[in-house]
Amino acid sequence: TETANSEPDNLEAPKQRAVAPQNPVDAGHRVRAQHHPRTDCQRQLLGNDIAYEPTTNPKPGAGSGTPAGCHLIDPVLVSGTIHGVEFISFNGTKPEPMLVACDLALALGKLALQAHQRSVRQIVHIGTTKCRTIRDTDVLSQHAFGRAIDITELRLKNGRTVNVERHWETAQPSPK
Repeated sequence: TETANSEPDNLEAPKQRAVAPQNPVDAGHRVRAQHHPRTDCQRQLLGNDIAYEPTTNPKPGAGSGTPAGCHLIDPVLVSGTIHGVEFISFNGTKPEPMLVACDLALALGKLALQAHQRSVRQIVHIGTTKCRTIRDTDVLSQHAFGRAIDITELRLKNGRTVNVERHWETAQPSPK
């Protein structure tokens, strides 16, 4: 599922080394920022108790075949636990920080609040940021801009698992 919101103000952040975040992001705790928000979007993350660390765009590897033009606006490492809901990679066992554009981090905060209200404890996904094109096209996917997440399962507090593909209801046939 691809998600995109309006773009936040693009204020260039000073270059800093992109590293795995330290607390509070790793632990998913309320942000007591050791950094100052650089953009309106980052201020909104703080105001909504979404733990994050500002970061820089990933560098494509030489000869990697990565499409040109992949660039995140206002990239952040957002906590793998948002509002009590764990975001788990399909091959992982615990929540880990996710590299996303700040506007997606805000959208994930809204999603986590709604999921928490519906007794979801974990959201399993198969990825966020990846510089790639949409299948069978030359068009960059929203993943290339850090503005998409592919969700596969919702794990409820009662132990039930909702598989997105298997439980999807639609009045129209799937696109081919």
